[in-house]
Amino acid sequence: MKNFRFEYTINKTLVTIFLSSFLLGLLISTKLPDLGSIFGIPLKVVLPLCIPIFSMIFCIDMYKKRGEASIKENVLEMNLDGVEHIIPFEKIKTFEVQYGNGTRLVLNLRNQPKLKIFANDHFCKSDLFYAFCNELEKVLIEYGKTSSVPITRKPSPFESKWALNILVVSTVIFFGMLIRAAALHHDVQRSALSGFGALAILWGAWFLAFIKKKHLEN
Repeated sequence: MKNFRFEYTINKTLVTIFLSSFLLGLLISTKLPDLGSIFGIPLKVVLPLCIPIFSMIFCIDMYKKRGEASIKENVLEMNLDGVEHIIPFEKIKTFEVQYGNGTRLVLNLRNQPKLKIFANDHFCKSDLFYAFCNELEKVLIEYGKTSSVPITRKPSPFESKWALNILVVSTVIFFGMLIRAAALHHDVQRSALSGFGALAILWGAWFLAFIKKKHLEN
């Protein structure tokens, strides 16, 4: 038996807090007079961005949760924010572990709703949940080899054959656009940074999936 403690995030709550506070900030900023600027950015623009940040800090307990799990012989026991889940391996139809901006576990259960858990890198210690998912994945694969009840590991989207091709094409197009914009003397600093950030996340997710796939094959 192996026991784990981890943190995870409730994405729906996180998105709701961000969007509602952002819209509130927009509404307030439209009612305010000109407040000047900071670092060349109008304060009326800064306000809708600051309110969501403070809201997510003060409301962290609403979307950041704690869980515990025990991987026993042929059964998974979990306590998610006080709710108990006892899942015999034979009840698991398929399972999937996704990487990218955190770790996501999806258990497709027989005659029960799907169980989805996500640990976001930016809002909790996702490495604890990653360790749990890594061990659970290995145990379920070994169980599936000897069990009479089929259990299937679903590859993540980044393990698919077309994922690398799409990433390569997207990267080439992105840098091609940067080179063209630079040749035309356009200011692309902000868009370039956001583009680099998005590509870094996607390539990081692909490398993690690639390493995981090779590890499982061995």
